[in-house]
Amino acid sequence: MAILITGDTHGARGIHRLSPEHFPEGESLDREDFVIIVGDFQVIYAHGGITKHEEQMLTWLSSRPWTTLFIDGNHEHMPRLRSLPLEQRFGGRVGRAAPHVYYLLRGERYDIDDRSVLCLGGAISIDRHKRIPGESWFDDEIPTEVDIMTTRQSAARGPVDLFLTHTCPPDIKFQLPIHNRNDISDPTEHTLAELRPLVKPRHWVFGHFHVNWKGRDNGIDYACLFDEIALLDPKLGIIPLGKKPLTRRSPDQHHLLPAVVPAATPAKLPKGTPMAPSPAAQTVVDTPSGGFGTWGGE
Repeated sequence: MAILITGDTHGARGIHRLSPEHFPEGESLDREDFVIIVGDFQVIYAHGGITKHEEQMLTWLSSRPWTTLFIDGNHEHMPRLRSLPLEQRFGGRVGRAAPHVYYLLRGERYDIDDRSVLCLGGAISIDRHKRIPGESWFDDEIPTEVDIMTTRQSAARGPVDLFLTHTCPPDIKFQLPIHNRNDISDPTEHTLAELRPLVKPRHWVFGHFHVNWKGRDNGIDYACLFDEIALLDPKLGIIPLGKKPLTRRSPDQHHLLPAVVPAATPAKLPKGTPMAPSPAAQTVVDTPSGGFGTWGGE
């Protein structure tokens, strides 16, 4: 069994990083292996219910040889995620998105590959002013009091091997090599800082900032993942697989990017791999994440 982790996929824009073309290591995995996405999964995102394009992506993920797990980020349709049918798996409750594709709930504690895993997704959207409340932006993108209370109760059971979050405490954020750093105060960051002494994680993995970074601080191994895929090794910790970034744009080109950049078609992509629809075929919200520029919190 193995645990591999990657960052924000933002639906079809980044899901192709898990294709055989770009992730050949995945072909040797099986259902007892796990690929975890640390927020902004954004495959279940359309307002009003599942679309054919969402169904295509979920069907493709279901067909991959491993089991896919994800936490929520800030760019999610939270009502849809919270309405997924619940199942008991890995010692806790999960939302069933599709066969072999599961949502790891906020505050739940799991036993995955014989390691204790605690989850608390969510973060503030720096572009919420460009989004539609109740359609492309939701108040509970920030963890609720219930989410936080549930996390505290789970953490009280003892230290965890792995803490999965979408963002990170402020002191860790300011260690990241971020361009265009935002100075918005995110309540989620402060909540995570308060929870840290209780959770006492050995490893802490998060996404959100669209950079790949590793660091160690006060006995905790941190990793921020974006388009990198990393292995959680029982002895060596978080090991990036050394994949070439697939979606990175130069920071100084960020302001030149259009609102939406469809995912480029990888060469010789296997039949059935989901790709981004053309902009004309979807309702588009203008967001800073359009070209995956390095950004101070997506």
